[in-house]
Amino acid sequence: MKKILTIIMAAFLCASVAFADEPDEGLHKMGGELQQHRSTVQTRIYNEDVQNRLRSRFGEDFALKAQRMIMKAKEEGLPVEPVLEKAYEGMAKGVPAEQILQAMERVANRYRYAHRHAKGLTKEAGDIHRVRNMIAQCLAAGLRDEDVGHIAYKLQQRAQDDATKAEATELATEAFRAARDMARLGATSMAATDTVWQAIDHRYSAKDVKTMRDSFVTNITYASSATNLAKSYANSIRRGEGPEMLWSSSRIEAAGTRRAMEMGLSGSDGTSVSGGGDLGSGGNGGSVRSRSGGGGRGGHYWRQRAN
Repeated sequence: MKKILTIIMAAFLCASVAFADEPDEGLHKMGGELQQHRSTVQTRIYNEDVQNRLRSRFGEDFALKAQRMIMKAKEEGLPVEPVLEKAYEGMAKGVPAEQILQAMERVANRYRYAHRHAKGLTKEAGDIHRVRNMIAQCLAAGLRDEDVGHIAYKLQQRAQDDATKAEATELATEAFRAARDMARLGATSMAATDTVWQAIDHRYSAKDVKTMRDSFVTNITYASSATNLAKSYANSIRRGEGPEMLWSSSRIEAAGTRRAMEMGLSGSDGTSVSGGGDLGSGGNGGSVRSRSGGGGRGGHYWRQRAN
């Protein structure tokens, strides 16, 4: 009897090993489908929770309007979670119903615009989502639609020269990440865009752009403002400085501008040292209008914007 049981157990174990030796591609696929299903279920539960809260708070008509907006975003392949989050945020802050709908629509439009540009920069679905989300974050941070468009256009030009599509996608991701962080730290849309545009134009790699962004974030406390630091970086890039030398090249200008602002001084031409608004980049002393001329709108970026 023991021999029979031993034979049965051995046969069972062999069968188990044989089953385990089957290619695991099916298991990976099953795992991926399970994860996607779980995410879908979580989103549906999240959506239903938002709908129930909106319904109890504002009534059925409002909940249906919100639902149609969410379904439209989903049909277009846009992420619905940011739209739902905006609804939650509005309810938590006690915002009126119509304002919540308007805010939800703005978020959906932001991702719609970002998705359109992302598809022009890469073709892989995962990469499109990654670049799209970064662009949407740029817009949320304060970059204007037209400035995002200028960065995307310059990236498309660079993509023609990059060795691989992966390099082009990585550069796009880092470029928009840099613009996002500059804007989040207070740089104007125009100043952040000019800096990133110059980096792309002067053949910075994705790694170079990351170095530039890290330098900017690290040294922002030593500058008079994020806008002035962005302008100083743009000027340094125009002069041909590499990413590791940007702060070294810009710190005298940035520190000088800060000192002048603290003392309430003005440039030699009567223009405030911190002036210039969104135009141009800082110079050496006096006005911060760009050395490259054009009423402050210096460099190739501004010439292309004018065309």
